[in-house]
Amino acid sequence: MLYSSQFIKKYLIVNLKKMIDNQMYMFAFVLMGQIIEFLGAHYDRKPLKSSSQSQKRFSKGLNILLGNRYRNINTDHWFYAKFRNQLTHTFTVSSEIILCSLNNKPKEARHLRMYDGKLVLVAEDFYQDIEKACLKLIKELQEKPQMEKKIPDCYDNGFL
Repeated sequence: MLYSSQFIKKYLIVNLKKMIDNQMYMFAFVLMGQIIEFLGAHYDRKPLKSSSQSQKRFSKGLNILLGNRYRNINTDHWFYAKFRNQLTHTFTVSSEIILCSLNNKPKEARHLRMYDGKLVLVAEDFYQDIEKACLKLIKELQEKPQMEKKIPDCYDNGFL
């Protein structure tokens, strides 16, 4: 049986890092939005596949594990609606967000800051924050193993 702490270490962090290193930024942004929701799922007692939990779990992931800078951009679930939800379902984000990398960002643009009236997300900076959030949750799962979620066996049989 595979548990979420193992899954995070073995699959999420490793594969997200590969995407960043190979400049697959679009897919990395999609995965980062999903990871935030997955991390937030550990703060409820519902199964991972529970319906109608996406927004709540995303917000918990941001608020608990990513902290104030992210919490502030998710007022009234703005970041969920403009970033995670749109990117997951349409592979697009709101025109109020700039997705970029360190190599292609506007010169004065900074991660999680406004530039030209738009929120800037820099893939490499976002990855570092996601990795820290993952490691923070793993530490919490070690202290509170009842928070662990069971992961389908297909991942533990060489699926990825």
